[in-house]
Amino acid sequence: MKPDQVMNVVAKYTALLQLQGCRPIRTDISSDLLDRYQKQCHTLWMCEQIQAFVGMGEMYKANRWLGFVQGVLWALDHLTIDQMREDNRS
Repeated sequence: MKPDQVMNVVAKYTALLQLQGCRPIRTDISSDLLDRYQKQCHTLWMCEQIQAFVGMGEMYKANRWLGFVQGVLWALDHLTIDQMREDNRS
């Protein structure tokens, strides 16, 4: 994806997570005891980091992290695979 596409998709996901009441919080993801809210907050933090990667021109890393974010959003039933596939195409 091009930088502007990544930024638009991440902005959409940021808004979605903020509507859930999340704050961007880096979490120790090695813990097995994370609840849904903590996972969402960490995912929101990742969205901020993706924007920084795009700003630094680190598109490979930004796209890898975006893929992880999309996996979390699917696993937590926020979006379907088809919805995110369409996000990636726009």
